[in-house]
Amino acid sequence: MGTRSVTIIQEQDGKEICRIYRQYDGYPRGAGKELAMFCNRIIINGIRLDAEGPGNYGERFSNGMGELAAQLVAKWKNEHPVGNIYLQPPTGEFSEYVDYTYVIRCKTGEQPTLECFGLDDDPPYAMGKHIFGGTSKEWIEWLNKPEDKVTVDDIHAAIVK
Repeated sequence: MGTRSVTIIQEQDGKEICRIYRQYDGYPRGAGKELAMFCNRIIINGIRLDAEGPGNYGERFSNGMGELAAQLVAKWKNEHPVGNIYLQPPTGEFSEYVDYTYVIRCKTGEQPTLECFGLDDDPPYAMGKHIFGGTSKEWIEWLNKPEDKVTVDDIHAAIVK
């Protein structure tokens, strides 16, 4: 049985634009780490077609949260062509089988922030306990703590700024 997760990508105003269900490896040191590394980019609004044209933007930028969502789906489906990664309708009910929910938000000109919520006993099941939130860099620093130094209290301390 896998560790299931849902990744929600939101517009700047909080509107949900994409929901990605992941069948396995959804725990913070799996999907959470992948998301943190992926979110090490800047969200822009518009692509300049001059000498610094689109070819020079590379993987460090996303032209809005809609493109970030498309880039993430493409990346994960390229790694898992069949199974594991599925799109779900935005704003729908959460499955009681989801262990972790990740929410990616951002303002134009900034890096996305990533939040992780763990399984809760009450609906909406996976939007219960806040586990961690921050920028890509903060996530990587948190995840690089030796596992034997990460306590249950650390995980459930809701490191919220």
